[in-house]
Amino acid sequence: MKYIFFLTFSFSILFVFGQEGSTTEKLVIFLGQERYNQNINSNPGLIENLSDRIEFGYEIIDYIPEKSADFKVIEEISSCKKNSSQSISPEQLIELHNSGDFIILNYDLPFSKSDNFYLKLGETGKAMIIYSQTEIARRKS
Repeated sequence: MKYIFFLTFSFSILFVFGQEGSTTEKLVIFLGQERYNQNINSNPGLIENLSDRIEFGYEIIDYIPEKSADFKVIEEISSCKKNSSQSISPEQLIELHNSGDFIILNYDLPFSKSDNFYLKLGETGKAMIIYSQTEIARRKS
C-alpha cells in the first residue's frame, strides 16, 4: 500500500513540475537564458506576468459561425522577434499548440489589460481567444 501511495505521489509531483518546467522552458526560449536569469531575481513580477500569459493567456476552440460571426479572421501570424520577418499560418499555429510548442509571446497578437480578443484561425475550423490581463488573473485563481 505504501508503495502505491509513493508511486502516485511521485507521478503527481513529476506532472506538476513537468507542467511548470514547460512554462519556464518556454519563457527561457522567449527571453533567452541571460535575460531570464537577470529578471528572475530583479523583476519577479515580470517573470510571473509573462509565465501567466504563456500558461493562461489564450485558448484554441472550435469555431462556431452562429456564435462567432464577429471574430476577426487571421490568415497569417507574424513573429514579433527582433530580426525576424517570419510568420506562421493558422494551421502551423494549431500544430504548435497541439504539440505544446506554441509560445504566444513570440507572435504579434493583440493583448489588452481589459479586453479579450477573438480570432478566427483562417479556414481551420478553429478560433483563438486571447485573454486580457484581467481575465488571466481570474483564470489563474
